[in-house]
Amino acid sequence: MKRLSIGDIRVVIGSVLGIIGIFLLVCSFFTTSAEELAKSGGIHANLWAGLALLVVAIVMWAWAFVAPDGGKSTDSVDEAAHTGR
Repeated sequence: MKRLSIGDIRVVIGSVLGIIGIFLLVCSFFTTSAEELAKSGGIHANLWAGLALLVVAIVMWAWAFVAPDGGKSTDSVDEAAHTGR
């Protein structure tokens, strides 16, 4: 299993966007009124923005999980260390 680091910027960005996305989803279910829908042209703006942010957050987390080292092979890092590059 690959190890994630809390210092990885992809984890931080994914977490922040996920929290904001969840907040917007909660707001869309509890605070949407006819007046707010009229302002946005009948579109549930908080709902769609929250869903979009959650999708981006999931992509960031998946990217961090799939390539925790940024796509660098540990062999090439070790080889560069031994050759002095």
